[in-house]
Amino acid sequence: MAFKDFVYACPHCAAEPIEGSGERLTCSACGLTVRRNARGRIELRTADGAVTTVRAAEVLKRLRGQGTPDPEHADRSAPIPIRPAAASLSALEAPMPARYRGRLTGWVERPGHEVSGELSLDAKRLSFTPAEADDPSYQWDLSSILGLQVASKALQITTGKPLQIFNLRISSDSVLRWEDLLQSRIRAARAPHEVLEFQPRIVTDDQARRIAGRTPV
Repeated sequence: MAFKDFVYACPHCAAEPIEGSGERLTCSACGLTVRRNARGRIELRTADGAVTTVRAAEVLKRLRGQGTPDPEHADRSAPIPIRPAAASLSALEAPMPARYRGRLTGWVERPGHEVSGELSLDAKRLSFTPAEADDPSYQWDLSSILGLQVASKALQITTGKPLQIFNLRISSDSVLRWEDLLQSRIRAARAPHEVLEFQPRIVTDDQARRIAGRTPV
């Protein structure tokens, strides 16, 4: 995954896009420079020359609105703008669950035929429109998505019923940005219940309470 796919917006002011290539990016809105150093940590240099070195996880927290942004810039209540993205889709054939001590940890993947097209998202559904008219199109209600994760640099969703798993390789945008977008929309679709985890299956607080009630102490 390219550095620009990881830092898909400015961690200081949340502006998109952040420009540059390789291991150095610059925000045209606030002047922040983002650079990955030799030890894998992220260096944030503001326009006035102040430098902070943080872990990659902290940058992701800021991008996802969980950190402490500069109050002069970031409005974390503002919705992330959604633009369609070029993508390719493949359905996993006969996915088999992988378990460890009875707990679902993921799926044994056997990707099927890959189709090129465009991925779009609105308040209620995720849609894939193929480039060729002969290929199938897909629309998934957000409430029908049972799992969401980034796997092998692709967005992977689990849907039902029947159970199906799709790999979505996004070529014109950051897969992490799309993971954030979908997480935000799925949380809204599952409200008033709180989503506790997204992978390998989406679990809400009410589901966790029911599961706990069935588990012997």
